[in-house]
Amino acid sequence: MRTTLKPAQILSISLLLFAVFFGAGNMIFPPLLGLSSGENMWVSITGFIITDVGLSLLAIVAVALAGGSFNTLASRVHPKFAAVFAIIIYLSIGPLFVIPRTGSVSYEIGIAPLFPDQWYSMLVFSAIFFTVVYFLSLNPSKLVDHIGKILTPILLVIIAIMATKAILSPGTFAEPIGDYKDIPFFKGFLEGFLTLDAIGALVLSTIVVNAIRQNGIQEKKSIAKYTIICGSIAALFLTIVYFLLGYIGASNGNLGQFENGGQLLATVMYQFFGTSGNILLSIAIIFACLTTAIGVVSAFANYFTTVLTNVSYKKLVLYVCIFSFVISNLGLSLLIKITLPVLIILYPITIILVFVSFIDKYTKRKPFVYIGAMIAAFIISCIHALDNVEMIPDFIANIVHTIPFYNLGIGWIIPAIIGGIIGYFIPQTEAAGEVSTK
Repeated sequence: MRTTLKPAQILSISLLLFAVFFGAGNMIFPPLLGLSSGENMWVSITGFIITDVGLSLLAIVAVALAGGSFNTLASRVHPKFAAVFAIIIYLSIGPLFVIPRTGSVSYEIGIAPLFPDQWYSMLVFSAIFFTVVYFLSLNPSKLVDHIGKILTPILLVIIAIMATKAILSPGTFAEPIGDYKDIPFFKGFLEGFLTLDAIGALVLSTIVVNAIRQNGIQEKKSIAKYTIICGSIAALFLTIVYFLLGYIGASNGNLGQFENGGQLLATVMYQFFGTSGNILLSIAIIFACLTTAIGVVSAFANYFTTVLTNVSYKKLVLYVCIFSFVISNLGLSLLIKITLPVLIILYPITIILVFVSFIDKYTKRKPFVYIGAMIAAFIISCIHALDNVEMIPDFIANIVHTIPFYNLGIGWIIPAIIGGIIGYFIPQTEAAGEVSTK
């Protein structure tokens, strides 16, 4: 039985994980943050990285220390919670949101600016896109070869070309705007917190575990060690890329403000390289979306083969790709409106699961610590979601707005801490004790 991986294998698996996390949204937001931050870019992007990359890495480490299984980690709350929570997360980051979005974003940012808009353009492109996703997802043992060794290096080379040109052709750093002027670190910190990437990290870390096992590592401690190593290397790559993309945005302050990072990058690339720059950006965007789609489809199908035991992995991949193709063309905007609030409600529960897992030895693995914190966070998050669409009575709105950090979107933190403390002192029943030791 092997207990070590070669450096090249570690690098390939790390690049696979990087690529799965680094979707189009991760590519277009840092430049916009950099532009808005101006001369405060280094401070704000650091805050962004601490929460976006930091929380994702913590989620990967938590799963690794729990034996490499999300179910094992979540079962510390209760086995039924683990099953239901996993299904909700996989559906939310899978065919109901992330996978269809990769197809639509690839078209809107990567293809539409280069070609005349025809009614069938999106239909044809998304059919090709999800066909490629289907074939590259069919064999999960080849994910490292397809993504870690081919697609990701090409993507990184394109980003390096963009960043090198920006460094060699420095522009003007604009004045910071809004909160990026007064509290740049905290503004970046909060933006990174609200990316929701840690939800994906919690379940997509299984891709790394499977890749490590496919390279002959079967011993649990070795799997945990290499999962943490690969996760850390992927986090380092994300950090470097975020700094570079932030610099590209910040150093082009003379271009004015943009509605989104995609428009900003397109303008910058056209200035740098002309039409060929936009083609280069299109390739980068499509590759970023493609690698994320392949990784999420594979993770989704892998998990649901354990839930739907009579459906094969290949059939699940096919069903997900067909469903995502249809949704990306017909109902994505509606699904985003429905799914995004669900993700925002799930996010605090995810973070609580991760953080409490690190203090398990101090809480004696009492499930009520998790449950108390999660119930409190869930209630506040639901109220916040309803408050955003003005669907709660004024007297409740007035009360919740007094909760610390509520107006920043993280008002659940203090109630969760209080709920966890209360849960610690709730007497454990025999059944709960059995759950807590599984």
